[in-house]
Order: sequence, then structure tokens, then C-alpha cells
Amino acid sequence: MKVSVIGLGYVGSVAATALAKSGHDVIGIDIDTDKINSHREGVVPFYEPGLPELLSSTLRSGNLRFLHTTEISEPLGDVVLIATGTLTAEDGSVDLSNVQKAISWARQKQTRGILLMKSTVPPGTGVMIGKQIRLESDFEYVSNPEFLREGQAVHDWFNPDRIVIGSESSEAIKGIKSLYNGFDAPFLITNTTSAEMIKYASNAMLATRVFIYERNCFVLRSSWRQHR
Repeated sequence: MKVSVIGLGYVGSVAATALAKSGHDVIGIDIDTDKINSHREGVVPFYEPGLPELLSSTLRSGNLRFLHTTEISEPLGDVVLIATGTLTAEDGSVDLSNVQKAISWARQKQTRGILLMKSTVPPGTGVMIGKQIRLESDFEYVSNPEFLREGQAVHDWFNPDRIVIGSESSEAIKGIKSLYNGFDAPFLITNTTSAEMIKYASNAMLATRVFIYERNCFVLRSSWRQHR
């Protein structure tokens, strides 16, 4: 399949490289010229074991290319994967402007395909976006949250404990399943909002575990100091 990955941050870089390793024809796209150039040279601006080597090998194979948004003159492909960052607004709400800009840009380039959301968005976002894009194009919307740990992202991508696919389109779900052909992991098929909820619940669980760990460390340190 031909896949365009929009946004070359942490998730986008891993997704583009891993999908190319699986044999897909992948274009990594970003608005940052420096980021595009560094990726073309096989360099990522963060530490992730195994990713630079995987990046270099997929570039050599020809399965992976990196283009600035202004350099795109071809169809984006079967799947347009959104991996832009989601910011926090001043009032504490989630700022989806980057996601919306990426979707708007993609729809200017082509009018059909699968829009695959990897960015973390609030539950209900996919229903809203899905209705909008179906009115104005033939895109189908799919939520496919990531569960990548920093420092273990390459391993986690190729060894998932589950693959969550949320959509109201059976054809789009079938298409996304083919992205993961050969993966030894169960598919968890849900509606769009449930997939978004699973991501938020996973993040909340992780945050709770980190809090408990740090609290226990604090208690142990305090106890050690008292008994010195």
C-alpha cells in the first residue's frame, strides 16, 4: 500500500519507518525543512534505540521518502496517516489546530482514501471529523491509536499486544488491517469514539503507575533519611 505520514515527530517518524520496513511505499511529510533534511540523511532529532539503523535501511530500499509539503506533486496514496502534535490551549482544552490543518491540506491533494488518525485526540473528535470529511470528500476516517513507549518504540511497534482500529466503515477497517499484515497480535475492532477512549484510558493508567512509582520512591527516600 502507498501511505503518506503527515507529521514527523516521535510517532510519525517511527510509523513512517516501520511501515516502510513492512514493505509499504511510504512518504514522510512535514512543514519543517530542517526536519525533512535530517530524516533524508537518516538522522532523527531524538533518541530511540534501533530507529536510526531502521531509517537508513528503509531509505536505501527505496520504500521510504521524505518530502516537504511544498514538494508534493503526486497522490498521497491509499492511507493518509495523521501524526501531528496536539497542543494544550490556554484554557486547558486540547488544541486540534495542527490536526485540522493537516487534514485540510490532505483533502486539497486528493479526495478519497483512508484518513488514519495516530494523533491523540479527545473522544468524539473522530465522529466530528468523519462527518465533515464525508460531506466534502470520499475519505473514510479511522482511529488507530499508538501505544509506543519512549526507548522501546521500535520494539513496541513490531510487537504490539493489541492493535486497536476504530471506525464506522468496514471497508476502511479492512484496509487498515492490511497495514499490519503478518503481525502476531489481536485486532480490537471498535467504533471511532471507543478507540479514542481506549487511548485516553491507557494514558491515564500509565500516568497513575508513574505517580505510584514516584510516590513510593519518595516514601523510601524519606524513610532512609530518617533512619540514617
